[in-house]
Amino acid sequence: QFGSLDLRKYYKIIVYKTIGHGDETSILIQTDREIQDGGYGMIGRELISINPYKGNRLQLSGYIKTENVSNQAGLMLRVDGVGSNNELAVDDMSDRAPSGSTDWQRFTLVLEIPEDVAVRGIYYGFYLAGSGKAWVDDIQFDVVSEDVPVTDLLPAIQATRVANDAAETAVTQQLIF
Repeated sequence: QFGSLDLRKYYKIIVYKTIGHGDETSILIQTDREIQDGGYGMIGRELISINPYKGNRLQLSGYIKTENVSNQAGLMLRVDGVGSNNELAVDDMSDRAPSGSTDWQRFTLVLEIPEDVAVRGIYYGFYLAGSGKAWVDDIQFDVVSEDVPVTDLLPAIQATRVANDAAETAVTQQLIF
C-alpha cells in the first residue's frame, strides 16, 4: 500500500467479493474521510521481468468503477531508468481519470519501453485521490503494435516542471534585488 504518508491510515484497500467487472471479485480502495487535494491511497507493484517488453509498446488495461470520488481514481504505469529520479515514461491517467460515480469503464495506458536505455523497473498501480470508493478489475498487460498511440504524459509533466522552475527562479531573482 502506498499513498500520502500522513493519510495512508485512512485508506482501505481490500479484495471485494460482491462487485466485479467480469465476475464478482475486484480490488476496492476507499475512504470515508474528507481528503483534501493531494491526498491519495494506492496499491502498486513492479513487473518482475522487463526483458519481454524492451523495445516494445506495453499496454496496461483495466476496468474502473467509482462511487462518490471527490477527485479521481485511475491506473498508473511508469518506466524508470537507472539512477534516482530518472523516469523514462509515465501515465497516471491524470488527464482522463474518472471521478464522481461511474459504472465500469475500460481504460488503457500505453508506454514505449526503450530497448537501448538501461531500464531499472516497470511499475504499475491503482489509486484513489481524494475520498470515495473506486474498484479495479481485469488488469491485463499486452505488447501492442506501433499503430497503438502512446499515452505517455511525461513530456507534459516535464514541461510543467520547467515552467514552474523558471517562474520560481524569476520570483527568487526579484526577491534578491
